[in-house]
Amino acid sequence: MHKKSITLMLGIFLLTGVFLHAGYNFWQNAISDDKLATVQEELKEVEGKLLTLQNKKVEAAVAAKRTLDDFGDIRVRWSKVLDTILETVPDNKVDILSYSGTGGDELSMSVKTTSGSVEPYFDIADLIQAFDESDDFENNFVSSIAKGISEEGAEVLTFNFSTRYIGKDVLAEARSR
Repeated sequence: MHKKSITLMLGIFLLTGVFLHAGYNFWQNAISDDKLATVQEELKEVEGKLLTLQNKKVEAAVAAKRTLDDFGDIRVRWSKVLDTILETVPDNKVDILSYSGTGGDELSMSVKTTSGSVEPYFDIADLIQAFDESDDFENNFVSSIAKGISEEGAEVLTFNFSTRYIGKDVLAEARSR
């Protein structure tokens, strides 16, 4: 009988071990399932963010393409506007040092009179008059004048000149091509 009780005890011990092991595995599976569900939720969230970023990249690329297309048209337009400016400026009176412009057709130029001029103030007046008489410009204005002396000792005036281009719409011309 002693042999049966040892076998019974060993069976109960083994059965308890199997139940404990099964319980432990069940508990570990439950924890793993919870972690898997959390990771899957995080993955869905990250995929959503990735999709949003990809959409933003596509939108940015489309906007950049539109800007480049517009820039090509604007470049054509401003080159024609600069040609019109050079045609309007009186010969041998002033030199344009720099140009700047906006999308709204506003122009600003840094200009100086030529060093050989006898009456540089009249040269400025001639420039303003030439732009006033032109059908391509309006609101012609000299905002400031600085007086200087050239290397040859002649009086030279440097000034800012602003105007607004109202000539034919060369941008529409460029797009129709």
